[in-house]
Amino acid sequence: MPADRHHQPAGAVLCLLALSVAGSLAAQPYTQLSGSIHDPSGAAVPEAAVTVVSQDTGFRRITTSGDDGRWNVSALLAGSYKITVRRAGFRTVIRYGVAAASGEHVQVDFSLPIGGMHEVVTITDDPVVLETGKASAGSLVDRSQIENLPVTGRGLPSLIELAPGTLATPATRGESGQFSVSGQRPNTNYFTVDGVSANTGVSGGGLPAQATGGSLPGLTALGSMHGLITLEALREVAIETSTAGAQAGRLPGAHVSLSSRAGSNQFHGSMFGYGRDDLLDANNWFANRNGSPAADSGLNDFGAALGGPIARNRTFFHADYEGMRVREPFAWQMASPTAASRLRSPEWLRPALDLFPLPNGPELGSGLGQWRGVYTRRSRLDAGALRLDQAIGSRVKLFARYQGSVSTNEYTTGQVNDLWIRSGSMTGGATVFLTRSVLADFRFNRTSSLGKSGWGYQDSAQRMPCLSLPVLLPGSPGYCDSLFRFSVAGVGQAVLGREGDQRQTQWHFLPSVSVNLAGHSLRVGFDYRRYLPDRHDHTPALSLIAESLGDLADRPKFWVATSPPRILSGLVREYAMFAHDSWRIHPRFTAVFGMRWEHSPPPGLHWARGTVVSTEAYAFAGQNSIWAGNGGYLAPRLGAAWTPFRRAPLVIRGGWGIYYDSSLSIATDLINGGPLSMTQFLNSRNAPFSTLLSFGFEPNLRLPAVRQWNVSVEAGSGPSGVLTVGYVGASGARLLRREFGAFANSATLWLALATNRGESAYHSLQVQYRRPMRRGLQIHASYAWGHAIDNSSSDSVLHWVGPGAGAGRDRGSADFDVRHAASAAVTWEPGVRGRGWLRRAGSGWAIDTIVRARAGFPVNPLNAEYALGLGFGNAFRPDLIAGQPVWLEDAAAPAGRRLNPAAFGPRAAGEQGSLGRNVLHGFGMQQVDLAVRREFRAGERARLALRLEAFNVANHPNFADPSRYLSSPLFGESPSMLSLMMGTGSPGSGLTPMLQPGGSRSVQASIRFRF
Repeated sequence: MPADRHHQPAGAVLCLLALSVAGSLAAQPYTQLSGSIHDPSGAAVPEAAVTVVSQDTGFRRITTSGDDGRWNVSALLAGSYKITVRRAGFRTVIRYGVAAASGEHVQVDFSLPIGGMHEVVTITDDPVVLETGKASAGSLVDRSQIENLPVTGRGLPSLIELAPGTLATPATRGESGQFSVSGQRPNTNYFTVDGVSANTGVSGGGLPAQATGGSLPGLTALGSMHGLITLEALREVAIETSTAGAQAGRLPGAHVSLSSRAGSNQFHGSMFGYGRDDLLDANNWFANRNGSPAADSGLNDFGAALGGPIARNRTFFHADYEGMRVREPFAWQMASPTAASRLRSPEWLRPALDLFPLPNGPELGSGLGQWRGVYTRRSRLDAGALRLDQAIGSRVKLFARYQGSVSTNEYTTGQVNDLWIRSGSMTGGATVFLTRSVLADFRFNRTSSLGKSGWGYQDSAQRMPCLSLPVLLPGSPGYCDSLFRFSVAGVGQAVLGREGDQRQTQWHFLPSVSVNLAGHSLRVGFDYRRYLPDRHDHTPALSLIAESLGDLADRPKFWVATSPPRILSGLVREYAMFAHDSWRIHPRFTAVFGMRWEHSPPPGLHWARGTVVSTEAYAFAGQNSIWAGNGGYLAPRLGAAWTPFRRAPLVIRGGWGIYYDSSLSIATDLINGGPLSMTQFLNSRNAPFSTLLSFGFEPNLRLPAVRQWNVSVEAGSGPSGVLTVGYVGASGARLLRREFGAFANSATLWLALATNRGESAYHSLQVQYRRPMRRGLQIHASYAWGHAIDNSSSDSVLHWVGPGAGAGRDRGSADFDVRHAASAAVTWEPGVRGRGWLRRAGSGWAIDTIVRARAGFPVNPLNAEYALGLGFGNAFRPDLIAGQPVWLEDAAAPAGRRLNPAAFGPRAAGEQGSLGRNVLHGFGMQQVDLAVRREFRAGERARLALRLEAFNVANHPNFADPSRYLSSPLFGESPSMLSLMMGTGSPGSGLTPMLQPGGSRSVQASIRFRF
């Protein structure tokens, strides 16, 4: 049945609402308060009135204790609460300042003294908090850490990395660079803001790749997450890294829940400014070695926020704005064609070679020389949001929030890439308390992101080269108006022209109801997502690919790929239904049961003429649809939390669940390379014939499945902090793996198919220590030992599966496998517990620090970047030469060592060598970020804070992994600092290096006024 792209899914939403009869919402990251009430003898006190009041907004909830003395109030927003307990024959007890974070189940017990109700006992100290109803593994970053920790660029990644088992991953071809959690691929993380999906990324440049279908969060042109929410508007970050509940577990990676700040009954706000300049920064290690001065650099980050009441206890607002201006230095080395080799090249090729910079270092042979460069790039970001909250009596809560951002980025090498991205997101919600135990909730979101990108010369007088390609296309009129990509193995890639505009639109609807009764906290709901990815190319695309510089002079050995402009829109729909029950079987034992149903129909395509077609109507590879239709997939979730001792602060918890990658990532990326689009490859070996390369799908493609499990012990509470030690494991099957070479290909048709032959495994020991702010000291420390194993670490990379090179030979450590990783965030306020002169001198001062250390990522040597005109993630690996050391000590090389070229023997094209996949590991990293701040009081509520931060305060050099292609004359040596390996600064190439760890020391000063 043809799909209608412009048809609104109102009918589907009404059906889902009608079916939501008994359940709950987990769209909004609620918290839950519960506990027991007993008399001085320890006997249960039934029918006690319990009133829970938000100390921020005045919103109240009332319940009564059961026959067993238990009470429970769910669906509360994170914040600080006052709890009042009344019962005839007992004194009234009031406890202030009960802190509850998103997703937590906080237990607060009361002992009622004998007496009259008019006698009041007030408790102001924090209660002992045990999360006795949680079966998943994860971490929480609260508002105080968000404000105080030295977070470079005030971005989310530094906060997310504080969770155990979380690793920032480098950007590579087809992998934009995010983070991996518990051995899962970096594009399987699910971001939500106030409960709705924020996986609405758009690339803006290159190909849509993993952004399509909701695999990546919405990113700015800098590759940052400021477009989701700014730190000034962020209340807390909750990260579930294993066995997330049925209500939240859409993808098998982490569930990152971001909660925005709301207004309260008091006006509160802030103004801030952060700045850094190259006068205080250390020079890049490579620039120092080459005798180059530091490049111009700087960062200005400024903004303001204001929140408060419009009508006390009823209507509130919170608004924020953040602007960022970046001047970012780049320093690295690469091989580039020498002037002599350019003169020797055919005349028609010289304009393309001139896209690469002229070498300024020693000659490397084979017509190449070393280029060492330092550049400055400029970026800009403006982001803002407005949130409104409305309480109607004590039963109805409404909220609406708009977030918008505009960002630009200028990438400068021998060329200039201008990238522009705009995004806007509108979220609304309503929560209705039908009774004390039943509530209904609805969430809605519409997000639209648009990206534009183009490449040009630094010298605006230069024009696009007009390539006639007489070798392959005699009499060709020339390619003067194409998007031109020129790739030479061992050198790199140059691009010129205008890239296609990319747009991604999301509609998200989440109706649900919840019931809390007889020890059960039952949640059932529906989740409907509709994605509309658009691609609008302005010109055809032309790629010239050579496996070496010498191949450009040898006519049979280079490739030309052409494709017409694509003007396509996709239609991706995803349905889910979940049921989740947290059953307190005993005051010290909670069982968790959940079930999630996932359904992802085959996507549709919308052509430029306005026709929408379902891909099921097209026959491809002998099938009637891109993948087999099905009635959906069931994903069960089980867990338990047990407190073995009544008074000892000890909890044993565990969980198990099945998770499906419902986005199908590259399989939904029809607008990039589906069965209805072809790329033409030309090579003089088969001229005048051409080869068509089609990216398609294996018959009966199914949703990838991941099984996760964890067991942990959590001990301690209160001032001493909480220590958690656990085992986390996972196993993936039917993962997406793109393969080429094992099909009945002819000389005129090549197939690159998305298959289900990917698999993975992960095992780890994870340790976390959390000490809340007590006596002037706050600590959040994590450590993970783990091993991630798979046969493909990305669903965007193409794998060679010719003779002797099947998926089994690619099984090895994952690309993001890191055996040891540790992080710690510490805040110390010396004046809080000091005495005498120390108390006076330390008053208002604080020291904040983040420490990171990890082992190296795997390094996978290959013969060259390209084979058969294509780039493969696994082809072709060389032979490992016996008797040769793999590493050579070299004092002149970064990190003092480099890979030994003599240890690797190249194999002929089409043959896989004896070297296993990812058996080597590169350089690790360690870095300490430090901040010193001084706070001054300006009245009862106003504070002025001055702050000095140093990122990589010891200026410890962290290097990128060594160049891994044997065809490169720089093979085995690190080409740059680690920060540039992690990302170059766009949604398609990772977070901008200035906002990454692993660079040289940079110093930042700030001023903040808040009230």
